[in-house]
Amino acid sequence: MQMNAQQISNRLTRTWLAALGVWLVAMTAGIGSAHAQATPQDHPLLSRVAGTELMNQTVLEFSVVTPNVAGKLVKGSPTSFEGRVTRTDYGTLKGTAPGEIKIYRSYLAAAKKLGGRPLNDGINFNDRIALVTGAHVFTLSAADKPPVAVLDITNAHNYMLTIVEPSEMEEAVTAGQLADQIKKTGVATLHINFDTGKSDLKTDGQAAVREIAALLKADPSLKLAIEGHTDNVGSAAANRQLSAARAKSVMVAVAAAGVDAKRLSATGYGMDRPVADNSTEDGRAKNRRVDLVKVK
Repeated sequence: MQMNAQQISNRLTRTWLAALGVWLVAMTAGIGSAHAQATPQDHPLLSRVAGTELMNQTVLEFSVVTPNVAGKLVKGSPTSFEGRVTRTDYGTLKGTAPGEIKIYRSYLAAAKKLGGRPLNDGINFNDRIALVTGAHVFTLSAADKPPVAVLDITNAHNYMLTIVEPSEMEEAVTAGQLADQIKKTGVATLHINFDTGKSDLKTDGQAAVREIAALLKADPSLKLAIEGHTDNVGSAAANRQLSAARAKSVMVAVAAAGVDAKRLSATGYGMDRPVADNSTEDGRAKNRRVDLVKVK
């Protein structure tokens, strides 16, 4: 049977789309396996609205958030918030949408349950159109410096939730400070920033490595066990794997800076050895650490 030009074109199009589909599936599988230990999850403070799915997530160890608010902020409220930022997109792929009012009221109720309060004013909170004109800000505790949620409702199906947990930028550590800690306790603790689920050293991590190398070069007899630790967000197995990879990254970088690798070891303990309460952000921040332990 002979095919006309249109039939040939249609068949070629179907073949191309099928090949593209196979390629996309392969790419998706590859991405999933590469980042299996970094599966996005609801933040411990606030979960998703029932019926929605987590679409995307970004975590920054330190950033500043200045929301474009709906209406205006309550008098005396800060206009910017800084600290550890978790930004999560939620949406519905199928089924009934929760609706703008339900999304807003769900997080309003959750914030109040945590001891927080809304910081927006000047709009009709029962008007679904008004609810999508800007961000809604809630404190998430009654503390002097509480964590804050910033809710951006896109439509009845989709919204973005940003949680800012107050913290200060880590000050650069020096070899002398590390030596003092090790002399006093046998352990020096570093809070090195890594991207979520990653073990690659960032700029501040490279600076810390230089100080660790300087410490070891100043004391040729010193040997260090580099121990990685995490908070309790995620599975125990994934956290052990991630903390081990981060400890190894530090060890490899220190050796590359001119220190004999035989003086170093790397181990990951994940969430198994907390030094603070994981139920608070301050506690979780203290538990995300790299310890330098003097080997006797």
